[in-house]
Amino acid sequence: MSIHPTAVVHASSDLGKDVEIGPYSIVEAHVRIGERCKLGPHVHICENTLLGKDCVVHHGAVIGGIPQDQKFKGEETYTLIGDRNVIREYVTINRGTAGGGGRTVIGNDNLIMCYVHVAHDCQLANHIIVSAYAGLAGHIVVEDRAVIAGMVGIHHFCRIGSMSYIGGMSKVTQDIPPYIMADGIPCRFRGLNLVGLRRRKLDPGAIAALKETYRVLFMNKVGNLSETLEKFKGSEEYSFPEVRQLVNFIEERALNAQGRFLENAREGG
Repeated sequence: MSIHPTAVVHASSDLGKDVEIGPYSIVEAHVRIGERCKLGPHVHICENTLLGKDCVVHHGAVIGGIPQDQKFKGEETYTLIGDRNVIREYVTINRGTAGGGGRTVIGNDNLIMCYVHVAHDCQLANHIIVSAYAGLAGHIVVEDRAVIAGMVGIHHFCRIGSMSYIGGMSKVTQDIPPYIMADGIPCRFRGLNLVGLRRRKLDPGAIAALKETYRVLFMNKVGNLSETLEKFKGSEEYSFPEVRQLVNFIEERALNAQGRFLENAREGG
C-alpha cells in the first residue's frame, strides 16, 4: 500500500491490498477501496462510496459527492462502483437520493473520460464509454457497451440501450434503444450502430435481422406501434435474441411513454 503523506484518509475507511493514493487526495468516512486501485493527486472519494478492484481514478475527480438535487436532505445514500473502471480527470459522480433508490451504480470495465458528470441515481452497466464533457442527469440508465460521445447532454430518466452510439454534442431527451446510432439537436435515430456491431463480431444474420427490424419500426411512418410490434413477433427476424431485445425495449419504454421517442425517430428516419 502506498499513501502519500499529504493525503487525508479517514480512519473508518477500508483500503484493499496494494492501493495507491496520490498527493492531496481525500478519502472520507465509510469508504471502501478495492485491491490495486490507484488514486491520482487531488482525488476526493466522499463518504459511503464503494470502489471495486483495479480502478484508476485520475487527477481532480470527485466520487460520491452530495447530489445536486434540492430534494436531498442529507439522508444516507451510496455510490457503488465496480471493478476495472478508468475515471479520468475532473469527473464528478454524485451519490443517490432516497427518492431514486438511494444508490448511484457504475458496473465494471467502463471508461469515463475527463469532465464527465454522472448525477444522482444513475445506473451504468459494463464496458461503457462516456467521452469528455458529457453530462448525465439524474436517474439515467445506460446498458452494456453503449458509447456516448463528447459533450452529449442526456435528460433525466432516459434509458440508453445496449451497444447504442450517441454522436457528439447531441441533446438526448428520450430513450435510445439498443443497437441504434443517434445524433443531433434534438437527438434523432440515424440507423444501426453497424461499426459497433461488426467490432463485436455479431453474427451477420443477426445484423441483417436488425436492419430489417429498423426498417419496419423506424422508417415506416404510418401504422399503430403496438399492432406493428405484435405483427413483427411472427417474423423470421424475431428469432434472433438481439431483435427480441430491441423489441422488448420498445415495448417496455415506448408504449409506456405513448410512443413519443418512436414518433421522433420516424421524423428523422
